[in-house]
Amino acid sequence: MSQQDAVAALSERLLIAAYKGQVENVVQLINKGAKVAVTKHGRTPLHLAANKGHLSVVQILLKAGCDLDVQDDGDQTALHRATVVGNTEVIAALIQEGCALDRQDKDGNTALHEASWHGFSQSAKLLVKAGANVLAKNKAGNTALHLACQNSHAQSTRVLLLGGSRADLKNNAGDTCLHVAARYNHLSIIKLLLSAFCSVHEKNQAGDTALHIAAALNHKKVVKILLEAGADGTIVNNAGRTPLETARYHNNPEVALLLTKAPQVLRFSRGRSLRKKRERLKEERRAQSVPRDDVAQSKGSVSAGDTHSSEQAVPRKEESREDFLSASPEPRAKDNRQKKSRPKASAFSDPTPPADQQPGQQKSSHTHSHPKKRPRHHCSPPGAPHEFRAYQLYTLYRGKDGKVMQAPINGCRCEPLINKLENQLEATVEEIKAELVSVQDKMNTKLGHMENKTQHQVS
Repeated sequence: MSQQDAVAALSERLLIAAYKGQVENVVQLINKGAKVAVTKHGRTPLHLAANKGHLSVVQILLKAGCDLDVQDDGDQTALHRATVVGNTEVIAALIQEGCALDRQDKDGNTALHEASWHGFSQSAKLLVKAGANVLAKNKAGNTALHLACQNSHAQSTRVLLLGGSRADLKNNAGDTCLHVAARYNHLSIIKLLLSAFCSVHEKNQAGDTALHIAAALNHKKVVKILLEAGADGTIVNNAGRTPLETARYHNNPEVALLLTKAPQVLRFSRGRSLRKKRERLKEERRAQSVPRDDVAQSKGSVSAGDTHSSEQAVPRKEESREDFLSASPEPRAKDNRQKKSRPKASAFSDPTPPADQQPGQQKSSHTHSHPKKRPRHHCSPPGAPHEFRAYQLYTLYRGKDGKVMQAPINGCRCEPLINKLENQLEATVEEIKAELVSVQDKMNTKLGHMENKTQHQVS
């Protein structure tokens, strides 16, 4: 046997020893002069040892000077082969020796693509920390984040997002990661992407948003999540269809019903923050306005100030003027007439006169000589139609029973109710349509059975 044949035999034995993880045999074969051979797929002993997770063999081969970045017939390096199976120790050893991180195989996939596709989050974390390009695209235009979202690997998705990957990058079909997650009905991935402020309005090359895709594939929960995130249901794709029309076109009545109720979903599913903000605004508006009870009390205090009392400590100019006018009964009567006419002139005053200005009680207000005053009966004002306290500023309207009611003047309270009723009406129409379609299908099925039975009896 020639020396060349002997070296070839040693090299073949080195391949087998590296594949089986036989450390002592690898050392002996290298000392005997075995050279790096390749398999029929172009893989070296380092490829085989890295794929099988034989760390000791990998370290020996690296010390022996084995090339780190040799590519096999599929253009994969040893790092690719280690990442496919998630051997983190081997990956760390190869990174420490300085292997190329972003070398692409024949499909354009890097080692990070492989780790993300298979869901090896620890391997992905090692590669991201070592400086692997998280924005690299394969030949289909997919980033590593696209592949992690497609296979619903939540932890790998989180690692890539924290590593700087962008969820709005598009592949060759124009799909973002949200399109991919919506197509494969991965709710956890969609929530992760939305928490990373992924856009819900991006279109692919067909003009479809993620909401179009979920509506076409009858993914009801995905549609609900996207609507709650603010997805626009009026966007039209290249076929001229909105998400609602897409759901009807693909015969998805439940999704169509949900999209019909989209205004209600957007209004009532925004979460606790908007409700708190709305309540805070109500509190501020309530604090700025003057309650009717305080207004009634202030009016009562003014009328009490009109009657001359010796217990006032610091008289004011206005009170002295009123006391001066109260000396003669005729100016006093004119003053009372002016006070009675004021509520009719102002649109923001109380239409019902307070208790101290009732016609039957005016006589008691003129009597100054009696030491004991009769207790005045203060009738409580009528309750407002809402649950909060009444305001000084209000408007009048007629209720269902024909009585005149009052409500805040800052806006009509009927508009939200009308919008809600319109949405409920549209939803009811959709339910009726869906029920008619199901009944028609059942009737067609029964008629078909009857026709087949009749033909069988005739024959």
